[in-house]
Amino acid sequence: MAQRKLRILVINSCVSGGGPGRGLTLYLEHAAHDLDFHVVLPQPGVIGPKIPANVTIHIVPELLERPLRPVQHWARALPGLNLVFGLANLASASRRIRAIAQAIDADLVYANHMLAKPVAAWVGARANVPVVLHARNIHSQRWTEKYFFQNLGRRRHVKAIIANSEATAACFREATPEKVTVIPNFVDLKRFDSKTVQGRLRSELGLKTDALVVGYLGRLAHWKGVDHLIEAFARVAADIPQAVLAIVGDNDSGRRLDLRARYTERAAAIGLSDRIHLLGFRDDVRPYLVDFDVLTLPSTAPEPFGRVLIEAMALGVPPLIYAHGGATEVVRDRKDGLWARPLDIDDLASKLTELLTNDELRTQCAESAAGHARLCFDAETLSRSLSSALRCAAARPDAAAAATSGDSQRHAIM
Repeated sequence: MAQRKLRILVINSCVSGGGPGRGLTLYLEHAAHDLDFHVVLPQPGVIGPKIPANVTIHIVPELLERPLRPVQHWARALPGLNLVFGLANLASASRRIRAIAQAIDADLVYANHMLAKPVAAWVGARANVPVVLHARNIHSQRWTEKYFFQNLGRRRHVKAIIANSEATAACFREATPEKVTVIPNFVDLKRFDSKTVQGRLRSELGLKTDALVVGYLGRLAHWKGVDHLIEAFARVAADIPQAVLAIVGDNDSGRRLDLRARYTERAAAIGLSDRIHLLGFRDDVRPYLVDFDVLTLPSTAPEPFGRVLIEAMALGVPPLIYAHGGATEVVRDRKDGLWARPLDIDDLASKLTELLTNDELRTQCAESAAGHARLCFDAETLSRSLSSALRCAAARPDAAAAATSGDSQRHAIM
């Protein structure tokens, strides 16, 4: 009798287009056919429609993306009470997800986002199911956070911790090194191919053919360093009149502060409204990335990885980063792009000038970046590694990876 497929319950609270959610949908597209996935989401968001049709989706609204954004809208504006309700929501979500795990007879619980980790650990312990935590955040910067997540990692039912970089792995290596495996984020090289992707940004902005596009793509969050980028660009703009700055992304989900408006006001204040363009969120980022001459990621806090880096590199766009965190594991200095000293706006401006004015360096970095992405961050290769890690955690290392799936999609509201 054929062994049934390994049944994996995925807990994912990131549905607004962030890296964990995008990484999950990409993995599910390439996952081995002997794995049967059930995905828990708080709502479909922009992630739900991208989940493959053979994956079962369970909607649990109490599975919050942010603890200060409870389901009860009226409580969100009440400091203190919002957290109380948020924690109560997560407790309710945990109970409902445990019921799902038991109903589907899950073989493994897989946590794909920061808030999903404690929920998964609780569900695994109560349902007696092994757990995998996918670490996509750096938890070492606050001792309380570090202590909390290290203790999660030590739990008996947590069998493996998959980290997307050494930077994210460091917290868990101190506590449970035997459980930690690093599998980098990956990119679909067939979709992110400069030969097939048609640019849209330059025509959308009506740019001249000699324009040099400095780009940022991602959430507008304080720690992403967009304010540093604007100040660095202001120092470059006078000497490179054909340079423009394109900022693709919108305010961080769940935050009240309107950073997009603030950055727009700053561009006007320095007299660069005609050269600094804030374009908002774009679901398909490829037609914008491919039109960048340089991608910038000057995050003021260390990046866990920086998924946009490998997407840009695959398209032959050299990155410029602040040299800390997981981004330095992705971009090789003066090979794939350039590093600037963290938090040093002068150095960021200097490195930006070097990339924009040195055509040979920019071309060499672009070619190297594309080759590095193909060699080290291919979705087909790394998805096999992730599938293998999940099988091992579930004690099913010999499952037949070639099994085919005949399941149809089932959306369950529980």
